[in-house]
Amino acid sequence: MSVNTVTAKFHTLHDGHDYYFCSEHCQRKFGADPAAFVADEASITHDQSLAGQTAWTCPMHPEIRETHPGKCPNT
Repeated sequence: MSVNTVTAKFHTLHDGHDYYFCSEHCQRKFGADPAAFVADEASITHDQSLAGQTAWTCPMHPEIRETHPGKCPNT
């Protein structure tokens, strides 16, 4: 999902990183358990189909990986 960081209404600072959200629901869900949505770099595995490309994910639906920004699935 692509969120405009300049105009985003929902923002959270976690562990020194800024996270922006499209809705208050997603921000609250993330805030309740950030560890469920933010992977340790040591635990990240790379999908071979995305090798050499940026992998776009929705923090609320990390199982969805895309090669381009897009909309999050409805919650």
